[in-house]
Amino acid sequence: MPIPKPHSGEGENEYISRCASKLIGEEGYEQDQALAICYQQMSIQLTGNKDWRKEFMGISKPGSLVSKLLRKK
Repeated sequence: MPIPKPHSGEGENEYISRCASKLIGEEGYEQDQALAICYQQMSIQLTGNKDWRKEFMGISKPGSLVSKLLRKK
């Protein structure tokens, strides 16, 4: 069962919709299960991929508060 990964520049709503649709339609998961899987995958991507995280969060200024908080993790 390949779980879709977020694409660069893809927002949360677009990714969750695409991911859940695939898991429900092609894999036969119930909606709540598919959403849990997709949100978990998104969380993994956010914490592991700094470039995707910056695009997803819309961080444009390195000194911004959000940028500082993300660096602490």
